[in-house]
Amino acid sequence: RGGHVIAERALERKLEEAEAGGNPAIAQAMAESEHGKPKKGKKKTTRTAAEYVSPFEAGATWGRVDQGVDFTTKPGSGIKAIGQGIIDAIIPNWYKEQPLVEERLTSGSRKGQYVYYAEGINPSVHTGQKVAAGQRIATATSQPTGLEFGFGAGGGKTLAMATTGYTEGQETTAGKAYRKWLKTVGKGGRLTVEAEAASEGESASKVASKAGNSMFKRFEEALQTGTIRTLEKLTGATSKDPTGRKSVQAKELGSLEKALKSMGMGELAAKLVKVHKEALELLTLEITANAREKKAQELNVQTTELKNVTADRAANVSSELEVRKAETTRNTDAISAGAQAVKDAADVFKDRAAAAAQALADAAATLADSFSGRAESVKDASKLKVDELQERGKYGLELQAQREQVALDQM
Repeated sequence: RGGHVIAERALERKLEEAEAGGNPAIAQAMAESEHGKPKKGKKKTTRTAAEYVSPFEAGATWGRVDQGVDFTTKPGSGIKAIGQGIIDAIIPNWYKEQPLVEERLTSGSRKGQYVYYAEGINPSVHTGQKVAAGQRIATATSQPTGLEFGFGAGGGKTLAMATTGYTEGQETTAGKAYRKWLKTVGKGGRLTVEAEAASEGESASKVASKAGNSMFKRFEEALQTGTIRTLEKLTGATSKDPTGRKSVQAKELGSLEKALKSMGMGELAAKLVKVHKEALELLTLEITANAREKKAQELNVQTTELKNVTADRAANVSSELEVRKAETTRNTDAISAGAQAVKDAADVFKDRAAAAAQALADAAATLADSFSGRAESVKDASKLKVDELQERGKYGLELQAQREQVALDQM
């Protein structure tokens, strides 16, 4: 109970903020959000007059509530303006490359309110264009994102983002307010099978049968070609509620199952329960496979990164080896050049030594020749001297003998 009071007070603050901002349409949308347990008693179906119409030409399957309400409808069918208004904004890539068309209502009790039509649509209007209630403004596509409609805040911004903010999968106050309002508009909602039958002038059993078979067909199609997004929208499953047990879809399926059984169509009810179970099982398999694929992709990325790191390291090692090889080559070349220089210097020294030795030999030979010449000269001179001395000696002796002879003669 304490949490409920806090939620109510928070809503009151949001309403005060919205009204203070001068946008009573936003305040009204916020005020119409569902809070707490509904009062006991029979629900009544209230529908707005022709001023607002269902946005679907071919009917739709309700999905989860988030910023607005998710839907699926027949691809190629028309999406209509819910009321008279002006196209305020077109966002080409609003969610996963899917567009958003925003309209400002210009008549009726919601005059001034913004509404948006988004995701699996192909717009056929332009910004600033005036549209009438029920005028086709887009065509439903087969995109796996499905459809999302809700209240806007102008400029292509959702009311949820402008007031409470939004995180993926969150059930917002603005989304609940839009769901409650749309259930009162044209064919947009089914509060009860009996109420829908009354509005269409058909029997409750016929409406229940049509609704059951339509839902069964959508589940069958989803089992054949559906994506995770489509299956989630059909079953209301989320990460926090994998079975979708607490979702709007589960409540609607439960109500339809109960109505079918009460009208003697238990076989169709059983088929719906079975196909719903199969859809949940397929969704679980798809999510598991998707998780494994994502893990495999992560591993591939890690492997690629590891390969790149290894390749970078190998390239670095190769580069470093090349640098070292170049350094070794330079060192080897320097050593070879040094050795050659030493050899050249040794050869020069050798040549110079040989030349010096030859010069010494030549000098020695010259000196020897000189000495030999001098010796010969000395020898010759000595011989002459000897001869001279001999001559002198002989002459002297003869002279002496002559002198002595003279002396003897004188005696």
